Amino acid sequence: AEWVSGRVPARRDAQTGPIRPGEPPTPPAHYCRSHYHTRGLSLTATATIRVAGPDDLHDAGEVAIAAFPDLVEFYLQRPPAVALAADMLSICREAEPGGLLMAEDGGLCVGYVFAPRSPAHVFALGARRCRHLWMLFQGLRGRYGVSWAESFAGLRAYGHMWQEAALSSRPDEGRIFSLGVHPRHRGRGIGSELTRRALAYLRAQGATAARLEVREENLVARRLYEKLGFSEQDGLSDAMGRWIVMRKALTPDGSEP
Repeated sequence: AEWVSGRVPARRDAQTGPIRPGEPPTPPAHYCRSHYHTRGLSLTATATIRVAGPDDLHDAGEVAIAAFPDLVEFYLQRPPAVALAADMLSICREAEPGGLLMAEDGGLCVGYVFAPRSPAHVFALGARRCRHLWMLFQGLRGRYGVSWAESFAGLRAYGHMWQEAALSSRPDEGRIFSLGVHPRHRGRGIGSELTRRALAYLRAQGATAARLEVREENLVARRLYEKLGFSEQDGLSDAMGRWIVMRKALTPDGSEP
């Protein structure tokens, strides 16, 4: 990717194409805007938020692996092939296509969020279609670049997370299951805008509340969600430690904080 190699991605207008020097961009329908500095240059950046398609799964998978190095290290000890995260996101999109959103800047995926209206439906559909067993088989074949033991441990943890999400779901409650922003693009408001768009999606699907879990030590994310109207409710624990459960009430007109 251009950004990873140290080159600044070319700026493009979301509606009319490349931006000429000194020409202001035309804001797309949904965007978040801030300023970032690279090698002494101050650039205005816009990140477009849109529904992810099947061709976006590989790029979103790259962001997921880069965004959660502690999770990767805990379960796999080494970064897996991008195909692992892409296949996981494929299961999510297959169950609820509209709930998988991505942030795009200059043709690069810089963030994503998956917000299912019904985690129980996602888990049940994956089980009926044997998608988790298919992933285990792919891991044993070497598709993910990790050992068979690491494949089994990682997919077992993944299945346990979905099972817990399904069992703890309330009928009126949607879930922000996973949100990741590439480390090089944090601090630009992308995570906030992805969260807002996810809440708008859940609201449109009839949810009257939204739930998410965040690591207890992730104070930055907890403050972000509090600013967006979430409140801490309770907690739960897994092999990695403690998670904080946060909820937010949703109203049809979006008038909640």
